[in-house]
Amino acid sequence: MNSRNPFRHPSYRRWFGATTFLTVSSSTTLAVSLAVIDATGNVAVAGVVAGCLTALELVAGIVGGGLGDLRSRRRLLHRAVLVLCAADVALAALLVAVTLAGVGPSWGFAVVLVALTAVAASASGVSDPALDGSLKTLITPTEYPRAVGAAHARSATLSIVGSPTSGALYGVLPALPFVLRCVCDAGFLLCLRAITVDLGPPPVPGADARKRMLPRQIITGYRESLRHLAGEAALLRVLISAPLVNLMVFTATTWAVFSLRADGMPAFQIGLVMAGFAVGGIVGSAIAPVITDHVPAGWTAILGLGFMVVAFGSFFALPHTPVPMFLMAVVCMVPSPALNGGLFGYVFARTEPGMQGRVLATFGLVGGLASVVAPVLSGAAVSAGLSTALGSSVCLVGLLGVLLLATSRAVRTMRLEGNP
Repeated sequence: MNSRNPFRHPSYRRWFGATTFLTVSSSTTLAVSLAVIDATGNVAVAGVVAGCLTALELVAGIVGGGLGDLRSRRRLLHRAVLVLCAADVALAALLVAVTLAGVGPSWGFAVVLVALTAVAASASGVSDPALDGSLKTLITPTEYPRAVGAAHARSATLSIVGSPTSGALYGVLPALPFVLRCVCDAGFLLCLRAITVDLGPPPVPGADARKRMLPRQIITGYRESLRHLAGEAALLRVLISAPLVNLMVFTATTWAVFSLRADGMPAFQIGLVMAGFAVGGIVGSAIAPVITDHVPAGWTAILGLGFMVVAFGSFFALPHTPVPMFLMAVVCMVPSPALNGGLFGYVFARTEPGMQGRVLATFGLVGGLASVVAPVLSGAAVSAGLSTALGSSVCLVGLLGVLLLATSRAVRTMRLEGNP
């Protein structure tokens, strides 16, 4: 079997199967957006709420990254997903009660809904760095790009089904997508028991282990990871560029949901448009191994992101009809698996096992800042009729991020082991 293929490891195959349940759950996020919009009755307010929830998830990710490098990742994952499952059960029960009572938009409904989604977002944020850090014990750096491609293909495939299905289920009964999430959360917990490989972090003996359990070490431990990033010129430039590029991507996806919903498009058709991004991910995943095996990681990122700036600019300019938006969404995401595999494969290779959670959580926080701002901007722009100005602005910001990468020699010379 190909030495770059992570599926040659039985432990990774079991891990991939387990995490598929969480991927199915995350593919239903359209239902969360629709629930917040319907609860608040205002697209702009819903955008602010979505931004705040994302910010909470990012902060939780920092805590999770610290914990994942200090304590058992297996135990952390079990507890975080258990909380996530409980939150999804409560959300399903709330939506059933609201539907039976015939309650429309109200502050009481909105507050309870947001509180429960905040709990779910926090649990998800805590678990994400532990999931990323666990890969260091399961696969090698040369296998990482293919693992990213496989995960992206899986996520994209499930999103094709998940977005329209969650929209259709929500249209039938708002609680149904959250019932599905409960089942998937429970499925992950059951599968986690079948994985016998130690997920890390590396054990620390005696007194050092006791010191690392102190709560203050969760935050102070980031000093080490930040020093590591500051000492790597390419990684530092990527860290700075990530939020600029992500602002363009996240704004486009949230803008599509808000603007199409504001235009009165049915939830199912909105789901079909969003599925276009997933189809693009599948196409990109099919060609990603060829690209990451033969093109240096730095140039993969520069050229791929440059292509995405042009594609997303076109996406904003399209008329609000499902078919053209679906096709352009496909085009937008084709480069994503290869550039993520190349960039984060380099990060993966340059980071020690005991630092994986913190370093990846740092990238998640900085890169995810755009996901906090994006729904706020999208909601406000849709409400004010400024969609064209929004698209032009975020694409220019994305172009700036690409230029920051292209003008760095350290980024241009980034390459994974075995690349030409």
